[in-house]
Amino acid sequence: MGDVFSVRPKTEPEYSAESEEETGALRTEDGGIFKTNRNLLAERCPFFKALYSDNFGDGADVLLRGIDSEILENILVYLKTGTIQLNEENATDMLVASDYLLIHPLLEKRRSFVLREMTPTNCIPVFLAAWWVERLDILNNCHRFTMIHFEEVVSQSEEIGSLPLEALKKFLKERSLNVSNERTIWNAIVKWIKFDLPDRFNSFQRF
Repeated sequence: MGDVFSVRPKTEPEYSAESEEETGALRTEDGGIFKTNRNLLAERCPFFKALYSDNFGDGADVLLRGIDSEILENILVYLKTGTIQLNEENATDMLVASDYLLIHPLLEKRRSFVLREMTPTNCIPVFLAAWWVERLDILNNCHRFTMIHFEEVVSQSEEIGSLPLEALKKFLKERSLNVSNERTIWNAIVKWIKFDLPDRFNSFQRF
């Protein structure tokens, strides 16, 4: 089997190319350069099949925005070998990237992982990732988890400040929000405002 890719990242790679068959390049905004076998990628991923079709140019040198070199390397390894390293640190980035690249088996693996490993400190980043890629099943699970563990989320995670105003208001208006007193709600609002002063101070009146 020919290589799906070889890579020239900022540091020395932990693997070596098995073939010189390099027919294209994928670049990332953080400086990663991945030489690819376009035919093999197109066989294994709908995104790359479309990318390398005649309708989208020659695909010889493509910049993938919003995906860093570490995430892209893991995805390319997955497309080659069917294996992937899943951990809490890359959970949200991998979720977004697998959705963007239309790699549905990887998206399902990522979904199962984040739901199984959800905690008060990582539920908001996962919620945001699902919010932006419009994955309703993941979003609903994150919403339920956050509702149940809201006091721990507010006390343990600074990421609550990353929530869009619409999402924060939805949480705070839920009748089933699990809080022992209104102080938790106040603390959540204060954290959200402090995350982006002074712009958000003007949003306080819209609660």
